[in-house]
Amino acid sequence: DIIGFHAFDHSRHFLNAAKRILGYVSKTLQGGMICLNVQDRECIVTMSHVSVEPQQMESILNMEEVSVMTRKIREKHKGKKIVVGIDVCQRLSGLSLKMAAFDKLLTDYAGNYINNDNMGEEGLSKIVLIQKAIRTGSRQEDEETTSRDVKKMVQSMNERYSSALTSNNNNSASQPVLDYEEVSSVSMIERVALYLAADVFLQTSVREGLNLMPLEYIFARKGLPKAGIVIASEFSTCSSLLNGAIKVNPFYTLNVADALDQALNLSQEDCNARRLRDIDFIGSHP
Repeated sequence: DIIGFHAFDHSRHFLNAAKRILGYVSKTLQGGMICLNVQDRECIVTMSHVSVEPQQMESILNMEEVSVMTRKIREKHKGKKIVVGIDVCQRLSGLSLKMAAFDKLLTDYAGNYINNDNMGEEGLSKIVLIQKAIRTGSRQEDEETTSRDVKKMVQSMNERYSSALTSNNNNSASQPVLDYEEVSSVSMIERVALYLAADVFLQTSVREGLNLMPLEYIFARKGLPKAGIVIASEFSTCSSLLNGAIKVNPFYTLNVADALDQALNLSQEDCNARRLRDIDFIGSHP
């Protein structure tokens, strides 16, 4: 009787497919509802936007455990800009594209994020990407291939951007430019701690349904003096829901690198203005 989709694009694709494959033509009812006439009955097609659970997140934000975890993350990467990504370890998450874009950032904007004198106390880089790759085991071959490719890129970047300090600073290996970890899951408490510590949330999926983590990131930082910035792939559902996010094509490496540099250097006023565009929606569609 009713079919709900997260985004307008999804419902439009469904209506086009129903017409071309089954011959069912949609019509608009009085009041604006869209329906399909299916075997002498009406099937309503809706867009059902949903967001995070505010009460659940509020309770987690007030937990002392979250404060401790956030403080440890900031201390570990003291003095650095922090970019966070949390993705399923599969090809469609665009992890390899994300790594390539981060490499492009460090190459094209080296003056902003690399200590050229190699004498910085916090290591060679002034930035770190904390990436959690979730391996659920649901697509083992895909996960294995993705993991192997991403690990090679992570190792290469960490070697290139920390090797210059190896002879002078024995701690350089403990300060990687890429803090990559594969896990079976990331709890809400762990996610919120990462959100509170991060300047930017980076998502570069090739194709994705509704991923609530970019929305969680914005909500978690609603009480902070400076809002964080979400960079969202234009192929993800959340990019059509978030007006304040920076939209990117993950296949265009330079575009993502430029977006990262823009996000990391936005003023407090600009960051907060972007948060204002989305916070009302995020807090009112549980």
